[in-house]
Amino acid sequence: MLLVDGSVRLESGARFVGAVIAGNDIAVSGPGAVIEGAAFAIDADRVDASRVVDGGAVRFNRCAVRRVALGIARLVRTRERWWVELR
Repeated sequence: MLLVDGSVRLESGARFVGAVIAGNDIAVSGPGAVIEGAAFAIDADRVDASRVVDGGAVRFNRCAVRRVALGIARLVRTRERWWVELR
């Protein structure tokens, strides 16, 4: 997971797999610039908008988002048994 207090900019050849959450804008531009997973932009300054241009791409990838969710999950010990089943 990429959590940014500001803007995110990916240019030619840059690739990120997972979830991107930006406090401002997300710009993906140039051939090979890809976000695979999910991208959320809050657009705090409301000056310019997020954009995907010139061959850049944002592709939803359910598996990448699930891996992020499992990676930030907290394990909690149960009283009934010494193990916890994760799904």
